Amino acid sequence: TERQRKAYELMEQGDAEGANNILDLREILDDVEHAEALAQQADKKLEQHVQEMLQKIEILKTQVQKTSRFEEIQEIFEEAVGIEERNHLTRNTLREYVSYLHDQKDYSHAIPLAERYLKYAELDGDKSDVADAANVLGLLYKDTNRMDEAKQKYLQAKEIQGQLAKENSSKAYQHLAGICNNLGNLYADMSQLELAEQELLCARKIREQLATENPSAYQPDLAMSYNNLGNLYAKTNRLKLAEQEFLRTEKIYKQLAAEHPEVYLLYLAMSCNNLGNLYRNAKRTDLAKKVYQQAKEIYEQLTTENPSAYQPYLAMNCDNFGTLYADMNQLGLAEQEYLRANEIYKQLITDNPSVYQLDLARNFHNLGDLYYQSNRMDIAEQMFQTAKKLFTQLAEETPLAYFPYLAKNCIGLGVLYVNTNRIDKAEQEFLQVEYIYEQLDKVFPERYILDLQRARCRLKQLKDYM
Repeated sequence: TERQRKAYELMEQGDAEGANNILDLREILDDVEHAEALAQQADKKLEQHVQEMLQKIEILKTQVQKTSRFEEIQEIFEEAVGIEERNHLTRNTLREYVSYLHDQKDYSHAIPLAERYLKYAELDGDKSDVADAANVLGLLYKDTNRMDEAKQKYLQAKEIQGQLAKENSSKAYQHLAGICNNLGNLYADMSQLELAEQELLCARKIREQLATENPSAYQPDLAMSYNNLGNLYAKTNRLKLAEQEFLRTEKIYKQLAAEHPEVYLLYLAMSCNNLGNLYRNAKRTDLAKKVYQQAKEIYEQLTTENPSAYQPYLAMNCDNFGTLYADMNQLGLAEQEYLRANEIYKQLITDNPSVYQLDLARNFHNLGDLYYQSNRMDIAEQMFQTAKKLFTQLAEETPLAYFPYLAKNCIGLGVLYVNTNRIDKAEQEFLQVEYIYEQLDKVFPERYILDLQRARCRLKQLKDYM
């Protein structure tokens, strides 16, 4: 600065007192204050520009006819995140970007960004930011079958949020319930069912208390808790308890949908769909058909209003109907529903393959099962092979997440080959199943050991048959 230059000159002349006086602290602090004010104005301006970019993203999301919108959205997010990082602004856009990638099932990009978000939160965020970042990372790890890492992050988030909740903040308790809910679902997927129930009941208790104090704000969360407990009870064959929880879910969503149909009709349909799954698995086919139909009517209505947003739910309902009809041995109706779902997923995957490839692959697998069941072996093989190609592509990118789907598909193909007397091909499929479960067993030794044993037993039986 000019002051520094003059001070150096005076020091060289031996005038330390003059140099000291030139570097007047009050003047320096006044200039600092002015510079900080300018910096704050600049930061505010930058944040406004970031908000413009986020608004552009929301607009692009609505342009369903524009196939390039996903690439454009990702490019804008990258630019906005770069602005935040270069200028040390808040990390809000990074958090939104991670959520967007999660919704797009783009795990290879989402996970490194979420890990970065957590590091930023731990360095310069408050405790609630750290808890949120850990929770988000836990969701991503769970979706990619990295269960132990997901558990670690959820427990980190729970510990922090539990400390914050002691301050009796409703918001903190709401977040704590959400983390307990996620942890409970994780334990359920890990077959640690007692721990799962404990966490889900904890989430329900918190949400019931919050909903008592403020029903309009917290009833949606409470409905989610009832739904997740219903799923757990269904998984553990406690069908009466499951039905009770699902009916509670449906009751809340009926009330909410009557007041705000634009938001909650979808959730009402999803609760009917879950009830249908329960009744189908309990062989109460008439009730299953009834509630599936209720869900379908809502999905049809919503799809008419906004096809791109609601077609995936309609396709899911058609898949469920197909499985119900297959269980009832009404194979023609099952085929009709599966093919309708297949047509929808094909349209969706053209626009956004990363999100709907798994759904389409599972639908092809269901069609393979159906055609095998109806002894149409050639077309069954085609369906299984198409599904296998899609599952393989997914497993190449994220093996831990998609290996279980690929293994199930290979088993279906292997059984078909055995029953059409193509033993060499059957052996290839069962060897791939064995390989998959060997890889999974290395990472999750307790979780997949029975699957690995069954795979080896299948191979042994096949060799005995040969």
